[in-house]
Amino acid sequence: MGANRNRLVAGAVLIAIVAVAIWWQSAGGQAPVAPSGAAAPSGGPQGASPRPGVATMVPDVALPRLTRETPEPSDTGRDPFRFSTKGPGAGRGGAGSAPVTPAPPPVVRPVEPAGPPPPPPIPLKLIAVVSRRAGTRIAMLTDGRGVYYGTEGAVIEGQYRIVRIGQDSIDMTYLDGRGRRTIPLSGG
Repeated sequence: MGANRNRLVAGAVLIAIVAVAIWWQSAGGQAPVAPSGAAAPSGGPQGASPRPGVATMVPDVALPRLTRETPEPSDTGRDPFRFSTKGPGAGRGGAGSAPVTPAPPPVVRPVEPAGPPPPPPIPLKLIAVVSRRAGTRIAMLTDGRGVYYGTEGAVIEGQYRIVRIGQDSIDMTYLDGRGRRTIPLSGG
């Protein structure tokens, strides 16, 4: 079965090669010829080209057409940035239809400048609150990389301050007082 398949493939390739050769011969024998009034290219007789079998055609240049003045563009009154009809009678209803009036421009109110963007959320989680006998509470926090602890007023990670420690939550802010956030006890 493998030998029959190889013979079929070889036969198909041979037929394709013969077809391409026939097409090549028929296309190569009928090269276009330049008209008799065309100027001959430099370096050879008229119709000669660097590739054999291919004729070169040079179109005539209409010099008078190059020297005449072109008309100035006329103002059509069309504004591509505003909606309106093309002109009288050009609506969908035909010549008797009423022209479509453009919608009034939207009312633009000045935007009041917003204050500075809010600080990013505090990425700490409260994992425990420890109460000492003297009544002092210590909060244990984590950011996934380490464990931090502190009392009210303590600075954590050099950028957050513990404002209040409750029984099951704490209030924290950034050192400058922005971004106050209540962090509940997560236990994790």
